[in-house]
Order: sequence, then C-alpha cells, then structure tokens
Amino acid sequence: MIELDMIKWIINTLKNEKDTLGEYSYEYATALFMNLSLRNMGKKKCEDPQLEVLKVFNDLLEHENMQVRTFVNGTLYSLLSRPVFKEQAKSMGMDEILSYLMENSDERYRK
Repeated sequence: MIELDMIKWIINTLKNEKDTLGEYSYEYATALFMNLSLRNMGKKKCEDPQLEVLKVFNDLLEHENMQVRTFVNGTLYSLLSRPVFKEQAKSMGMDEILSYLMENSDERYRK
C-alpha cells in the first residue's frame, strides 16, 4: 500500500474532500494512514513537503469524532519522532497548539 502511494491518496482525500467525507470515511482514512505511517517507508513517504502531512493532521486535532482524534494523535506521535517533522512542527507553532490541547482535552489525549 505504501508503494502504491496510498499515503499521498489519503492526504489528498483528507485535504480536498473534507466537506464530503462521512464519519466512517474519516475513521477509516485516519486509521489506515496511522498504520502506514508506523513503518519506516511510510514515514519517509510522509516527508514529502508537497503533501503537507502535518498541516492536514493539525487541522484534524480537534475533530469531533473521538476515534479520528485517536488516530491523529497516534500518527503525530509516530511522525514527530523524526527530526524533519519536529522542525516542521515547531515552525508551524504546533508545540503551542499541542500544549494547549494537552491542558484542555480529555484525559486520554494528554499523553
């Protein structure tokens, strides 16, 4: 799936069809993305700056669906282990956003 550019397809879908996706589609897309991004090859594919992975997932941090939030958090946890994503996140101000959410979110999302 990684070699077939599913990461790019999912990001483009989440970016371009966000107003038409149903709850199940959001859950499925974010769960699949999280699983693909756990692999080294998946993380490498996510580093493509044209994909804007962190921007897309930053926009989903406060999604109303708790399952989606869980998958978004899992994805960010995985990706932010890489220096390129850490720097990108800092330049976007994600550290402040994540700190705010940690202080003001449900207990299960504070880690």
